[in-house]
Order: sequence, then structure tokens, then C-alpha cells
Amino acid sequence: MYRHSGNRQRVSDGWRTHRPELSLCVRWWRAREQGGVALQQAGFTLLEVLVAMVILGIGLLGLAALQQQALRYSHSAFERTQAALLAYDLADRMRANPVALAAGGYLQRQPQASAACDSADGCAADARAGHDLYEWQQRLQEQLPAAQWGLCRDSSADDGTPEQLSCSDSGDLYAIKLWWPDVRGDGLERLVLEVRSGR
Repeated sequence: MYRHSGNRQRVSDGWRTHRPELSLCVRWWRAREQGGVALQQAGFTLLEVLVAMVILGIGLLGLAALQQQALRYSHSAFERTQAALLAYDLADRMRANPVALAAGGYLQRQPQASAACDSADGCAADARAGHDLYEWQQRLQEQLPAAQWGLCRDSSADDGTPEQLSCSDSGDLYAIKLWWPDVRGDGLERLVLEVRSGR
């Protein structure tokens, strides 16, 4: 028997309303029941992506820190190389002027440049020593601006500080002492080169 009453009708799958908003609710509920597992899996996939992004970000931060550390060590090695080259340059200048070296001409505290030393006629040994020291100090300021140095006669060269050279002021052994700030944050780096008079 078929009955029709207002806004409802009997169909094979039960009573169903013609109200559109309720039909949408029913369709949403059925879709949720049928696709619940898929929605749950999609949610876990998104979570995995977020975790992977966090891990990747942490890894990139660590890589950047390692890169920065490597640059500091590389620059520290470069500065030590520059200090060694400068020390050997001064030592070579001193050995090339044995008269002034033996007489203590390279112990000048306020060396002056001499134009005569760059001329064809040359200059006296003591003037050459002052000229060498002046040019060397200019190079030091250009290549290691924060460096401090000292030059003295010293029988035990491997000691002293920038404020106190701790020189014995005797013998024929000269010590070139250099200090400069370490970019790695480990205080002052130090280099000592010995030059013996007459050799």
C-alpha cells in the first residue's frame, strides 16, 4: 500500500526527507563512514611531512654551524701563515744587512723610512735597518692590523707577552715575536722566530 503524507514518501530504503540540508548531512555522514580510514591516513601523511620538515630544518642549522666553524679555522690558519711570512721577511732583511744586525741596528724603537735606501746609491747599514723596519711595520699593519710584535736579543726566545717581552738583551740571538687575536676565540696566537747574528 502506498501512502503520501505531506513532505515525506515511503521508498524501498526507508523514509527519506526532501529537505535539502538534511540530505547533505546524510551524504556527509555516509562519506565519512566510508572514507574515514582514508582521511585518517591523509592526516598521518601530513604529520610525517611536518616532522620531516622539522628534521630537515635542524639538519640545515647544524650544517650552517659547521660551515661557520670551518670558516673560522680556515681564517685562523690563513692568519698564522701571514704571520710566518712576515716574520721570515723581517729575518731575511736582517740577514741581508749583517753589519747593522751585529751592531744592534734592528733594535730601533721608532724606525724611519729613508729615500736614499731606495736609490741606486743606497744608504748606510744603520739607515737600511731603520728603512727595513719601517717598511715591515707597514706590511704588518696591512696584513695583520691587530697584531703586536717585538724584536730583541733573547737567549730564551719562547717566552714573554705583548706587554712584557721578557728579553735577556744579551748574546747574538735575536727573537722576532708576534701576537695576534685568534678568530676562534682562543685568546692570542703567538709566533716566535729566532735570527742569529753572523748567520
